[in-house]
Amino acid sequence: MKLLNSPNFDSSPDNQWSQIPCPTFNSSTLEVVYYDLNIYLNRSDFKKCMHNNLNVFDLLAKSQIEKDENIRLYHGTDAESVKKICQYGINLNASHRLGSDFGPGFYVTDNFDDALHRAMSKSALNKTCGGVICFQIRDIEYHQFNVQELNETAEESSNPLEWSNFVKLCRRRFAEYPHMFRRDAFCGSVCKNAEKVYRTENERPQVKMLENRKPKQICIKSTTMASKLEGSIFGVYVIGISS
Repeated sequence: MKLLNSPNFDSSPDNQWSQIPCPTFNSSTLEVVYYDLNIYLNRSDFKKCMHNNLNVFDLLAKSQIEKDENIRLYHGTDAESVKKICQYGINLNASHRLGSDFGPGFYVTDNFDDALHRAMSKSALNKTCGGVICFQIRDIEYHQFNVQELNETAEESSNPLEWSNFVKLCRRRFAEYPHMFRRDAFCGSVCKNAEKVYRTENERPQVKMLENRKPKQICIKSTTMASKLEGSIFGVYVIGISS
């Protein structure tokens, strides 16, 4: 598949929603087509990008008429990865992280701030700009997928779908383990002692707490659900582009 011209994020005005043409491929003809991508640029540094904890996608939603109940999912990464996802879609193989909580897949969250912090961490690591993609799908469509909730128990359990058991096996790099269950996605808490779980056989995974709440992550496994998200990009938030 040939490469596409990258969408020009830098052409958008600062601190407001705008639209830019984004090239992609028609899945049936493989011809290049363009769609309007909603984008919000913030050229400020990270300390100034939170806008008093405002979710900028709420501003976009206010400008549109919504007749259905919707679910928003967020993916935080660096800006270059954002461009690739918007152009070429979600590659479940390229997006995998070995030794992650729920194994290989495409990770999203329902919390904007969590995705934003992930984006800034990724951008700092790669010394580039950060970005958050927001996917918005109808509530009824989301619940048609087989999403496995991984619940925690206080006591030891033999249930392979109990959160700590599942994380333990995935973190120990049994990468094929989640595929035994044939789910579209797995949903659960974030592990706070991941390194110890990976290195120590008897270490039990512990749930990460953030401001008295449990951050939630969803790992997309199926191409069907990934394709649904690809067609449900609500907008993109990019932080730290130099003028």
